[in-house]
Amino acid sequence: MLLTTDEILSVFRYHFGEKCLLFSDTPRCSSSYLKTKYLHRHTSVNFGWRSTAANALTFYSNKSILLKGCIIFEPEINTSVEYSKFTFELTDNSEKVMCNEVLDMQSTTSHNNTIALKLTNQIRLNNDERYTIMVRDIKLSTYYGVNCKSVCNQNGITITFENSPKSKCSTDVNHGQIAGIMFSV
Repeated sequence: MLLTTDEILSVFRYHFGEKCLLFSDTPRCSSSYLKTKYLHRHTSVNFGWRSTAANALTFYSNKSILLKGCIIFEPEINTSVEYSKFTFELTDNSEKVMCNEVLDMQSTTSHNNTIALKLTNQIRLNNDERYTIMVRDIKLSTYYGVNCKSVCNQNGITITFENSPKSKCSTDVNHGQIAGIMFSV
């Protein structure tokens, strides 16, 4: 049995408004660790990016993180359902596919010409290990980032982006379709 009889009764009493002396009311960790952080790597935006080929970047973090999604640039025009889907893929350094999902640009709202898309399941990424993020099959002309940073810092987390040989169009550390990532610690 995981809980004693006194602990079980305390849990029931707590749910009915009684103060519980056996269990703490304070959170185990700061809620800021659980919040999703939005890391953008570009400093300005341009328009006219068009490629269904793979846009890819390799990246690593100085601390372990939970990858929650990717941030891409939105289409220049409103999109219909048949053109709004694209493929997201994450591989580790050994080329093992950790995630392969079809995401929908219409399932989110845009912000400053970007759209943040949540993955079905968050993925634990180990510190100092390289991962490659790839988006492909984007059928519309989109905005894209220019003057991008290869090293981004946010709340003590440093994410370093590198060029990937998987990128079959012009996405690289300086410019391209991949605007950033969504993560928590």
